[in-house]
Amino acid sequence: MKRTLFIVLFLILIPSFVFAAGTVSQRNSPIKTDFGATIGWELTFTCTGDATNGTIPDGSNSETKVEPDILAELSGAYLYRVIITNTSAQADVTDDSDVYFKTEEGTDLLNGQGVDRLDKDAENYIRLTNYPVMVGDFGTCYIDVDNNSGASSVYTITLIFIY
Repeated sequence: MKRTLFIVLFLILIPSFVFAAGTVSQRNSPIKTDFGATIGWELTFTCTGDATNGTIPDGSNSETKVEPDILAELSGAYLYRVIITNTSAQADVTDDSDVYFKTEEGTDLLNGQGVDRLDKDAENYIRLTNYPVMVGDFGTCYIDVDNNSGASSVYTITLIFIY
């Protein structure tokens, strides 16, 4: 009986340890003129830290990757601005977490300017010193956030691309 109870408890509790993971969702919307012409794209990644340790999936996870059809639309556009916003209780986000926007080969298109940019007290604009032009040979691009330990923290990373 004890063995059966142990097995049942084990089967109930193990998924919360094994499958506990942060999540990332992606929303894409075109930026249009008053006349309907598309002049850019706004990509927003909503990141939720793991309930235990605050981590989010890395670049190998499909949730963090820019969708292929959107990546094709971005060809020729340049990354104009990055906005990082804490949307959870302020104490839930680890100060000075690092935000990267990487190519398939791991090149950071933010050129290191996303290091220490996630802040629990403020909205952060990354004032880029270079404006990378999106080209087809970048391969798959993805968001990568490191050093966040705020359990269940929620924040958004908005990338604005202009043609």
